[in-house]
Amino acid sequence: MSSARWGDRGVGAGGEREASAQLLRVRIRHFRHQRGLSPERPAEAVDRDRQTVGLWERAVTPPTVDDLSALARALQVQTWRLFYG
Repeated sequence: MSSARWGDRGVGAGGEREASAQLLRVRIRHFRHQRGLSPERPAEAVDRDRQTVGLWERAVTPPTVDDLSALARALQVQTWRLFYG
């Protein structure tokens, strides 16, 4: 089984994708912790399970654009903050 993550370098991916994935991962967790939320709370808000939010926070799978928008609302931040802090 491969341990590759969605932000890892792939064919033509470059280092920017990996860096973006890691920053997004860190920011999701940061805002969740800052708000004192368990993984269940944002998961409920985006209609996903706790494990899915955990996968996003570990950069195993990427959230969809719709998930990012709902996640930002659940974390009480503007969507761009997930990317630019």
